[in-house]
Amino acid sequence: MVPAAFIALPAFPLTPNGKIDRNALPEPDYALDDSTYIAPGTPIETIMAGVWAELLGLDKVGRDDNFFALGGHSLLALKVTSLLQDRADIHVPVRLVFETKTLAELCSKIHGTDTLDDIQDLKTKAMEFLDHGQEAQLRPLIDEIIEKQRDYLQHWSGHRLKPDSLIVSLNETRPGPGLFWCLQGHNELSQLAAHLEMPVHGMRSGHMVMEYTSENVSAIAARYVAEMTAIQPAGDFIVGGNCQGGVIAREIAAQLQNLGRKISVLFLMEQSDFPPYREYVSLIFGQESFLNPYVADADPDVVFREAYRAGYSVDIISGGHGQFFESPNIESLTSVIKKQIRAISQSAGSNISISR
Repeated sequence: MVPAAFIALPAFPLTPNGKIDRNALPEPDYALDDSTYIAPGTPIETIMAGVWAELLGLDKVGRDDNFFALGGHSLLALKVTSLLQDRADIHVPVRLVFETKTLAELCSKIHGTDTLDDIQDLKTKAMEFLDHGQEAQLRPLIDEIIEKQRDYLQHWSGHRLKPDSLIVSLNETRPGPGLFWCLQGHNELSQLAAHLEMPVHGMRSGHMVMEYTSENVSAIAARYVAEMTAIQPAGDFIVGGNCQGGVIAREIAAQLQNLGRKISVLFLMEQSDFPPYREYVSLIFGQESFLNPYVADADPDVVFREAYRAGYSVDIISGGHGQFFESPNIESLTSVIKKQIRAISQSAGSNISISR
């Protein structure tokens, strides 16, 4: 048996007769280290994390966590498989719990979670599973964010897939791929749609709605991902975001990748942080913006090459921060978007097409 936890002690506590005083030994602390926590990225991971958290008495479980390192043992491993079967009708051989090193690896071995129908079914099960155990703590967080968003979105004009949808679409009847863009206001959405001959799906950022914690960003991104896959059940995605919206757009892209969906291009506009991303990125900065990294003697490409090893481009457009959705800056921005989409559509292996 491998110990579930290790505790360093300066010395063993002893009884008066010199034996180890087991009652005086400290309890293992299985609390997660937030600095290494990575939230579940797929519906099956959400379900699995909920099961582990409930059985292990933890507030949250990450996709890179090990069941036994968190305090699990053989009896609880059996309970994992039983609970998955009872709650979500998912069959997991108990041997997989022992053979895999992380929650993500375990979930990748489970059959029947890879087709579009499977994924849609798992999304429903994942949301239902939030009603059970420790994962129920996430539901008030998600509901609170969504409720605040609706206060801002109630006056946004455009097409909604359902009356309670958060994504608002313009040009939805136009041919070609849709652009999913995370932005702050309806004016930004209407300006993009007016200058792009393609469907534009607006996703409001968390401005004035939430703090930009990893949990909140993951929660709002998960809601957008669910709506995006319903709007576009097949094909490659084109995703982008400006300012705060870029942070959410990056998380949306990562969650879509974890669902097995491809992102043809991710537009990140006016960003100050550049965490690694495993597909192509189009970076956009304003010429007069304080976020323009190409100042005297600076070489931001050193950072970009390390973060975006699959490839990236940089475009400098006219305007300063907060001025990009007015003329002539909006024309400069949309010309970059058109150029990138055209280049991607003409590249080998692309699963998007555009009308000219």
